[in-house]
Amino acid sequence: MDELMKKSTKVKEKQVQFKIHRIRKLGFSENDPSLLGLGDSEIKEAQIDMGFSFRVDVETEMLSLLMNAGFYILDQGKRKNLFSINTEYTFIILNFKETFDYTKEKRIELPDPLMYILLNLTIAGTRGMIAALINTEGYKHLILPPIDVKDVLETIKRAGSGQQIA
Repeated sequence: MDELMKKSTKVKEKQVQFKIHRIRKLGFSENDPSLLGLGDSEIKEAQIDMGFSFRVDVETEMLSLLMNAGFYILDQGKRKNLFSINTEYTFIILNFKETFDYTKEKRIELPDPLMYILLNLTIAGTRGMIAALINTEGYKHLILPPIDVKDVLETIKRAGSGQQIA
């Protein structure tokens, strides 16, 4: 079964192989819209906040992507949280040390094509978790919108702090 879950991508003429090691829901909360004083028409105007970060553990050859997403309504300038989720997707990168340059300064350049694939897997899986976990009928039409992972990766790179290496 592991063979079915393995993926690969080419990086500078090297093939990077990885597999999903673990998928975790770190947190999920859902608020009753009636207790927030919200009806279906207000719920349809929901906005979303999303955040991503990642951690690399060179010794265990693992990379973890963390994602959080929160749906909310602004009601007269006041934020009312509808639901939120935090997930972690951990991937084993086979032959990590041989494939990537790792410096003493604990800096590593992960190739964009690999990160695009891992981000897409994380987003798609989180989408599925949201669909499975939502109990409130009025929230079932709210989805994670299409996300340009290139923009997400550029934002992470600009922030410079999304990468933690152990």
